[in-house]
Amino acid sequence: NWTMQTAGGDGVNPSRYIPSGQSFFMAYANSPAPGNLFSSSPDPIYQGTVTFNNSMRVKGTTDNSQFFRTSGGSSSNNKKQPNKLWVNLTSDNGVFNQIAVGYVDYATNNDDGMAYDTPRNLSSELFSSIYTLISGVDKKFAIQGKYKNSLDFTEVIPLGFDTSIDVATVYTLAIEKVEGDFLSSNPIYLKDNGMNIVHNLSESDYSFTSEVGEFKDRFELVFQSETLSDKEAQMNSNILTIIELKDGRVQINTNSDLNINSVKIIDILGRTLYQLKGTSPSEIYSLSNLSQSTYIAKIELSNGQIITKRTVKRR
Repeated sequence: NWTMQTAGGDGVNPSRYIPSGQSFFMAYANSPAPGNLFSSSPDPIYQGTVTFNNSMRVKGTTDNSQFFRTSGGSSSNNKKQPNKLWVNLTSDNGVFNQIAVGYVDYATNNDDGMAYDTPRNLSSELFSSIYTLISGVDKKFAIQGKYKNSLDFTEVIPLGFDTSIDVATVYTLAIEKVEGDFLSSNPIYLKDNGMNIVHNLSESDYSFTSEVGEFKDRFELVFQSETLSDKEAQMNSNILTIIELKDGRVQINTNSDLNINSVKIIDILGRTLYQLKGTSPSEIYSLSNLSQSTYIAKIELSNGQIITKRTVKRR
């Protein structure tokens, strides 16, 4: 569409040009989307006849350069470009899904129709997916065009997440690439409302677990780390260590003078298995009911700070 493009299941992000020998399809609307001034757009997409001719052919470095049997793609930041962001959802059992958000000319923060806001293709079943949301609109967007001047440090991009996978799965959200001055110069944070975490997605990917279901309120992309209170901010993982002892018990150390107030052990399906108390900087717990697997430990310290850390039980 006029905003941008997203990768399909092969992970290859398409360019704006279609090489010879590649097929494509068009979504064509009969009328403009409510609230969008399509008359000011360069070429209204909701009326007239679609005509293909030789004047559309491009010759140069872009022609015939991308075929979807190959892998890869390039990332480049150009400060003269509109601000655009691509985010990937992957998993340890083969999930791949991508969304894209662009702050471009003529788009609004409402549903502008297929010209700027493309719903996710649900013609075939997706075991897991992410999508963006527009308030008051019952659609799941793969591409969303937004008003170009609405991007600042107060911006919030809601991310929906669905999954039907009922086996233990670790999901990962990661930035594929960014374009534009603002997005290239400022960190992008992922807010996990379910775990009370704000994670710097510009520095590292974010892994999480989930039960089966549809979660429209769990994740948000934000541009301020203070979106959650300081007490809920994620701490540096070096401050806390988790050690499995030879007898199978687990020792948790804060590596500081802070005491452990509580420990919650969560499996990779999101179920809470243990809720434990603590009174000192180092605690040893018997977790005999845990099998050999990956778990999430959510530890609250005496100053109110919360650390969430993934660990593996081997005995």
